[in-house]
Amino acid sequence: MASCSAVPQSDGSQSVQGAGHISPQRGRYLELVGTVTAIDKRERSPRFWIALPEDGDPRTSDGLRIDLPIQPQVGARVELSGMVREARAREGELSVTHMSELRVKWNRDVVPLPEPVEIGPGGRPVPRVADDDAMASFDPDGDALDYFESLEGMRVRATSSQVVGPTTRFGEVVVEFGYSGPSQGPAPFVPRPPGDPLRRGPTPARPIY
Repeated sequence: MASCSAVPQSDGSQSVQGAGHISPQRGRYLELVGTVTAIDKRERSPRFWIALPEDGDPRTSDGLRIDLPIQPQVGARVELSGMVREARAREGELSVTHMSELRVKWNRDVVPLPEPVEIGPGGRPVPRVADDDAMASFDPDGDALDYFESLEGMRVRATSSQVVGPTTRFGEVVVEFGYSGPSQGPAPFVPRPPGDPLRRGPTPARPIY
């Protein structure tokens, strides 16, 4: 097992994201177990994402961002404890739930990744309305903003989508759901919750954030 130090207290809870725009566990120390699903190796923002055990509620994300410069490989099982925080890149955007002040252990053996959530036609329908109540309520079935919030940090797949914009310097692309033209095969996605809820892109090697 490999580890890094900084020992926090913890309460053993697995409930992190919650059904809302802000984690109900914000500001608390937790102990968690998950599987590494994606890694961002950039020097300015080293981090990785984990899949937590499924809670059976489609309104709550089972993914979580971990801000840590020491990174295990994708597929590693990790045990970690740390503080739950919310980070907002720009004013007016949704915050991203993540953990810091961490202590982490991981097994070097690789396990299969969880199956991605199918989104769009043939899967979980994407709402056509971005937000109809200025985020006054949390409605993943009616608001696209909340829909992608409920998938924050998770592996997803859109089989009927078409890229309709250029790739950004962060590896992001804009896609349109419901495309019925020639297919290049399914592409895995990791949602980026802040900003435009339809701004998502394929990520075979690294996450989109």
